[in-house]
Amino acid sequence: MALEEFDKSLAIYRGSGDRTGEALIHGHIGNVWKNKGDRPKALEHLHASLAISRGIDSPDEISTALYKLGHYHEDVGEFDSALAHYEECLAVEQRTLDKESGSVHPI
Repeated sequence: MALEEFDKSLAIYRGSGDRTGEALIHGHIGNVWKNKGDRPKALEHLHASLAISRGIDSPDEISTALYKLGHYHEDVGEFDSALAHYEECLAVEQRTLDKESGSVHPI
């Protein structure tokens, strides 16, 4: 049921050219596949979310996609990969905060 609704939403976002919405839905679909135990499909959608987010250069979406990938790897016991994604997520967030506040912190 959830996958069917997400697939409908994905088609709507694609049809309207809303890449941010498309990235968001790929992340949700990835989480559903993870919860269903289909790791390849989960990773396919989680990586699609990250690729789209990077393609539109949206720090908020990049950060969210990295966090979801980190969470996925943590859940399946791949702690080094989880940590790498969490650290990259943190770096993106820090750069965003620095731009907003005007301060510069080397990371």
